[in-house]
Amino acid sequence: MGSSLPPQPLTAHAVLNDGLLDVCVIKGDNMLMAPLRLLSIFLRHYDRDPEVNYYRARQVQILGRKVLPVQVDGDYLGVSPMNFQVVPKSLWVLVPPNADRSLWQPDNKDRH
Repeated sequence: MGSSLPPQPLTAHAVLNDGLLDVCVIKGDNMLMAPLRLLSIFLRHYDRDPEVNYYRARQVQILGRKVLPVQVDGDYLGVSPMNFQVVPKSLWVLVPPNADRSLWQPDNKDRH
């Protein structure tokens, strides 16, 4: 699961308060192709790259044929299997007044 915040969002379509997890899966086992995968992400062409898949879900389970390292927002979190789920409205976040408004959906109760 990736970040929607700068410097380069892996999950560029993420909305912070929509109740969904945004997941970017980068497939492949060939390190020679890794620069191409990263290039498609940085150029925001990953929707055209068959080795990069983007999903949105309320719950995600990470499984594999073998134990795999799991990263969240670029930080190592542990190894698979691992489960994630959204807990709506469970986290208060302070944002600066000049924050990009596209990062969240308007809510009548929000005070941005």
